[in-house]
Amino acid sequence: MIYHAGLTADVARAYAKINPNAKLDVLVSYGRPNRSSASLLFQDRDLVGKIACDSGTWTLNQNPVKYRDKITFKGYAEYLRSLAPKFEFYFNFDEDFSE
Repeated sequence: MIYHAGLTADVARAYAKINPNAKLDVLVSYGRPNRSSASLLFQDRDLVGKIACDSGTWTLNQNPVKYRDKITFKGYAEYLRSLAPKFEFYFNFDEDFSE
């Protein structure tokens, strides 16, 4: 199963026009919120198939100084409390990326 990360609402709309019977599955990231992800969750939800939610911890680990206040367990838990029904599944908040 393939989930398209970074799929924009514009691309989803264009794809739906070309192939209305096939829906793309999407991965959105709590760590990288944007208007397109919000559009896919709310206004354009019928254009895509399954939506998975990534916690954003990989992004956090790539630049902890930049994201430590934006990507937090508490924030992710609050986000899922309100939006979990929008997703078919979501990933845990795994902060340990060591080998």
